[in-house]
Amino acid sequence: MDEDSEGKAFFIEAYYEDLGQRIAFLRELNASGHENEALMLCCCYIEALGSHRNHGSERKAKNYCAILDEHGGNPLFGLGLIPK
Repeated sequence: MDEDSEGKAFFIEAYYEDLGQRIAFLRELNASGHENEALMLCCCYIEALGSHRNHGSERKAKNYCAILDEHGGNPLFGLGLIPK
């Protein structure tokens, strides 16, 4: 593996480690009786994942729905309420 590939792998690993820590925090927040706050923060994370996936696209609703459709595991998310 060359230096460039090693650097990319390092940043990808760090990104997913950080995401895992955020998910763990959501679980702690929810378990401590702050369900509404955990849900709101979770929605923000989903929107951010969608925006990063689409390189900062300004179509936040589309990005949010795309993440839910692709990774949510619920067929209702793929009804196409927001044009792709």
